[in-house]
Amino acid sequence: MYINTNPPDERVKMLKPRSALQKLPKNSSDIFVGDIFDKYMSRPLSLNNVCLAEYASCYCKIYNEDDAMDDDRDTFDRFAERKKPKIIRYHRYSLLPDPHNYYREQLLLFLPWWDESEINYCDIHKSYFKNQATLNRNRAKFSILSDEALDNAMEAVNAYSSDDDDCFTEPFCHKPNVDIFEQQGISEESAKPGYNSYSNTQLHNEYPLKILRY
Repeated sequence: MYINTNPPDERVKMLKPRSALQKLPKNSSDIFVGDIFDKYMSRPLSLNNVCLAEYASCYCKIYNEDDAMDDDRDTFDRFAERKKPKIIRYHRYSLLPDPHNYYREQLLLFLPWWDESEINYCDIHKSYFKNQATLNRNRAKFSILSDEALDNAMEAVNAYSSDDDDCFTEPFCHKPNVDIFEQQGISEESAKPGYNSYSNTQLHNEYPLKILRY
């Protein structure tokens, strides 16, 4: 699930369907479908300490069949915890070139709030360090690596990608393609349709894969 953490005036809104617009009063400005921010702000008090990232990943609203396309907040009165949490994505501002939006995004995602103006019109820098323990605790639910470690990894990838010939060093390059199903004793007929049975390099016998455990 993508959470658009751009500033509010840079976000795109989706219009309600024609049938819903026709039911609105003539001068109504309530013409947009509620986004994740609207839904988060209308959560029940029992989710008071749930941050936006956790809400988007772990909770959903239950609709009656009659109000499936109706975005009036009054119809959103039932919540459920997802059986399988969603993976969240967001803009991910970097600290060095854009500290203001970095701190704002972190507060928006990992600090519980009820009105986005609490984030947009506060002292962003001060609020970030004041609530750092809460931010770190909630962020740890979604990220194993720190932002600094991720930035360093991206810089390393970008450095290597500047020259394709240097992306891999021996013995990982100049290996022929190999059928990984064949190596595992699986016939082509029994392989799942849509799966590419060829790996990039012949490493399976020489360099066994390691299983990452978290």
